[in-house]
Amino acid sequence: GDGKPCPIVDDTDADDDLQAFSRVTDVDSLCQPGNVHEVLVDKLAQSALGLQIIKSSPEITGIVIGIDTYGPLRGLAVKKGDRLITLCGIPVLTDTALMDEALMIAWNNKSVCAEFQRPVHFPATIIRTYGKQLGISLSECSEDNLLLVTDVEEGALGSKASIRSSDCIVVVNDVKDNVNAMLEQIRSADILKLLVARYPPSSQDPDIQY
Repeated sequence: GDGKPCPIVDDTDADDDLQAFSRVTDVDSLCQPGNVHEVLVDKLAQSALGLQIIKSSPEITGIVIGIDTYGPLRGLAVKKGDRLITLCGIPVLTDTALMDEALMIAWNNKSVCAEFQRPVHFPATIIRTYGKQLGISLSECSEDNLLLVTDVEEGALGSKASIRSSDCIVVVNDVKDNVNAMLEQIRSADILKLLVARYPPSSQDPDIQY
């Protein structure tokens, strides 16, 4: 958890001027937090989808951290923080080789089907008194702009705030998109106001203890 570079898939291509469409007809209902929704894209063959996706530990693999403003997904039911579940019918979360295979198929095809899950976001406030520890283990990567909760001590402050293993902390005291600044707040602030994103749980890899 020393800010090591994390593998990120970046298939963006700023030179592509592509048209795309989504067959999602009821975006508001299908894209509710926790739901998985399908997006169908028409594009040029041998062209990028324009996604930056985390490809590291299983808990956060597939999370979208960037979308090409001028790529084929512009205007569709995909946004930063969604998680890619399947691509071209291939589940991509459990095996990096499958992720690579799916991205290659998507690159070559004119019509691409993808499934995304929108996370559940919830606020959590922690008041640290008498030097109490938060009781959570965090894994951080400066390129991901989020803090992965890898373990929570039962009965500790983090547990009492309903934080669970595999949650992602995305905002700390109004600080976001800056992992080092977020960590500094966690280390030093007596009152922590967090925004937490919850994805389906996966394997655990405790890293940093606070």
